[in-house]
Amino acid sequence: MDTQTMILLVIPIIVIHVILVVINLLNIKKKTRTKFLTKSIWIIIIIFIQIIGSIAYMVIEGGHDHDSD
Repeated sequence: MDTQTMILLVIPIIVIHVILVVINLLNIKKKTRTKFLTKSIWIIIIIFIQIIGSIAYMVIEGGHDHDSD
């Protein structure tokens, strides 16, 4: 596989990853509290563990604000 083909395969993955991180960070900013970990710990996990941290946040915390529970 040549370099141009590799770049064309990697670009969509990078774009999806950046979108996922931004959505999760905006979701954390919007929430007043989280279920399991503090907001600052989640931010560190999402930034440093990358795609796995983003997916873990989405699975564990979900998309709902938990103040109304």
